[in-house]
Amino acid sequence: MPWPIGVMSFARPDFLEPVLASLRAQLGVDWSQREIFLFQDGAVNAYSQVRKAEDHLIDQSVELFKKYFPNGHVFRSEANIGVCENFLRAETHFFEVLKADCAYFFEDDMVLAPQYLQVMDRLAAASIESRFVGYFAAYGHLRASLQTQHQNAARIERIDHHWGFGLVRSHWLELHQWLKPYYDLVVGKEYRRRPTPEILAYFRSRGIPLGVSSQDDVKKIGTYMLGRIGINTFPVLGKYIGNRGEHMNEVLFEKLGFQNSVMYDRPVETIDFPSPERAAQLLEAEINQRTSNIRQSDPTFTATAPSLRLLG
Repeated sequence: MPWPIGVMSFARPDFLEPVLASLRAQLGVDWSQREIFLFQDGAVNAYSQVRKAEDHLIDQSVELFKKYFPNGHVFRSEANIGVCENFLRAETHFFEVLKADCAYFFEDDMVLAPQYLQVMDRLAAASIESRFVGYFAAYGHLRASLQTQHQNAARIERIDHHWGFGLVRSHWLELHQWLKPYYDLVVGKEYRRRPTPEILAYFRSRGIPLGVSSQDDVKKIGTYMLGRIGINTFPVLGKYIGNRGEHMNEVLFEKLGFQNSVMYDRPVETIDFPSPERAAQLLEAEINQRTSNIRQSDPTFTATAPSLRLLG
């Protein structure tokens, strides 16, 4: 059975619809054989009772999912639980309930090229076999020109954001335990009010080069500290459209140049999946970059060496 897909949604149906349309149009996918789930967050926060969205936007998002995937599964949260807990319940369902050995996660702000899932399935098979890749994606180098993409068509780099990604169950089982101190500080509270100074202090005092307090970044550094890596294609197979959201606004979106992303226009025929030696280089580069960034404000910071047991 193909790996399951989770669509993570909140209150942006105008973004969600083109994402769902691009998923439905994926090449070579038999949707009668592929399970897809909507993990829909709610409108009023469960902990602060603050209204985060209008009910009609939630309703519209659910209806759009049913329109494109009438046989899909809807997991609708009655209350707003925030991005961290919404991902946590999706991961738990895929890896503890379904026991899938891999799963894909798509938020409501990335439109996919028609070959996205085909490339992801190739990356998934290689990542599971490798044992040293925890996360993988195929959205590519979003600021690369088409010519540069052609020149680097088979290239694999470190993943940047966890967007349109796959996650390997064997990695998640270990990472989930590693994340317990983070969840102790974040789960059961409004996510936007998470205690960032306390989170950063906890991890950095242990030599873990955590950049910011988001669930995305904590999972990313956890992956590297456990001796695994996250990878991404170089060709651009996803167009980020989220110019408003939890961590984005229109000014920043344009400053970062996401509006200029150019989709790759050829089939991805070859993927240079990293060897253990290349993976070790990518891991070292991630830790070094993070350490350098932190030392700009804390010159005394020293990173703890990550585990290399899977790359030896």
